[in-house]
Amino acid sequence: MKAIITDQLLKEAPKDDGYGSNSTKNDFVANGQIMVTITLAEYRSLVKGNSDAQVSDAKSKQYHAEQERDGLKKQVADLQKQLEELKGLIQSKFSQDTEDKNDGINTAD
Repeated sequence: MKAIITDQLLKEAPKDDGYGSNSTKNDFVANGQIMVTITLAEYRSLVKGNSDAQVSDAKSKQYHAEQERDGLKKQVADLQKQLEELKGLIQSKFSQDTEDKNDGINTAD
């Protein structure tokens, strides 16, 4: 299969060196191939379109990541607040138990 394709490509060897604006060195057609010529402006437009799509996709991912980060920050703040409330409850309960024990000792005297 490879030899057949090579034979098709080399059937007509290009007569120029491949340099210059009218070079036909790489102009060939094999079965199942199409050659398309585009202008530099069209090429730049294609490249810019691809880069714009990539930038847009990256910005979208960044936006979603920032939203997730903000949600997690809020969740952390809520959990820290609950933790402080629980610490306060434990300290007040501990101080009440200590006072109750101290009151029991003082009344026994």
